Amino acid sequence: MNKHTEVLFKETQRFRQWWIWLLLAIAILPTWGIAFYQLVLGNKAGNRPAPDVVVLILWVGIGLIFPYFIYSVGLTVEVRSVGLFYRFNPLHLTFRAIPFEQIATTEAVTYHPLMEYGGWGIRLGKSGLAYNVSGNRGVRVHLINGKQILFGSQKAEEFNRAIQAGKGL
Repeated sequence: MNKHTEVLFKETQRFRQWWIWLLLAIAILPTWGIAFYQLVLGNKAGNRPAPDVVVLILWVGIGLIFPYFIYSVGLTVEVRSVGLFYRFNPLHLTFRAIPFEQIATTEAVTYHPLMEYGGWGIRLGKSGLAYNVSGNRGVRVHLINGKQILFGSQKAEEFNRAIQAGKGL
């Protein structure tokens, strides 16, 4: 592996909180029920039933594709020998990079996802941009242009040390 692709640290996180899956189940179960009732049992659902093709499209979209999308969402961060790389799957098709030269300082932090950023995901809050999927620990990256980006991490101290090692601090 050459110097430019050497990975010093890697972490992948996914939305796996039980309450997210409970809310998702509550949202999609009616779609499954209606699809079963109308498409499998052959009964019409409701006073003004939708055509079978519409029920099928809704079931595939809401009952299958949407849960798969939520399952596939994840944050991957890598500290490589040339900088910090991150990808919020499936929204980022490739890794985005922050070269070490653009990083002023970093710090492992405990933060309040709801209060500071309004929740989890890709969020813009009073403290800047955040990429997080769970928990309340992360690494805040202070860029030389004055902006801040928070990356949620279950291994915040190790992640922070890897960035500082990569920068040569």
